[in-house]
Amino acid sequence: GVQTCALPIFLQAINDGHYIAICEGEKDADTFNNQNVPNIFATTAPMGAGKWREQHTQQLAGATAVYIIHDNDEPGINHAIKIRDQLHEAGIGTSILTPATGKDLTDHINAGLTINQLIDADQRIKEETQRRREQRIQQLTEEEIEKQTARNEAKRHITEDRKSTRLNSSHTVISYAVFCLKK
Repeated sequence: GVQTCALPIFLQAINDGHYIAICEGEKDADTFNNQNVPNIFATTAPMGAGKWREQHTQQLAGATAVYIIHDNDEPGINHAIKIRDQLHEAGIGTSILTPATGKDLTDHINAGLTINQLIDADQRIKEETQRRREQRIQQLTEEEIEKQTARNEAKRHITEDRKSTRLNSSHTVISYAVFCLKK
């Protein structure tokens, strides 16, 4: 389940109406909690990016809102999108944040920045999600074009084979007729 600090403390934070921050790893969750941000408790899923499970979403039932703080890399963005989508399905409001500098939240803090200086990544994530959706549509369109081209090519071969067969049949009939006439 949820890591960093004891589960009872995490559940009490939700019951007390605190916001939850989901970081990509234990190091970042600890970094966040060491900032002593009032009314926000940070946690993480075990083993970092890509490991979010339905049980983690269930453990967040009742949360007022969740901040998802992802690493500045493709797996981090994918992880944030997956968490956001699952939490939205469960009716939990989210906001995705990204470090202003460095690879992760700890780099951001070590660079002298604060939690308040995290960048709201919701718009960037929405744009990335839309870009991926358009890529999938384009890919499907290209695949469909290839399939249609293959179908058309197969039809052309069948038509040519039929024409050839008819021509051969006609040639045989004509040859037989000529043979009969010669007799």
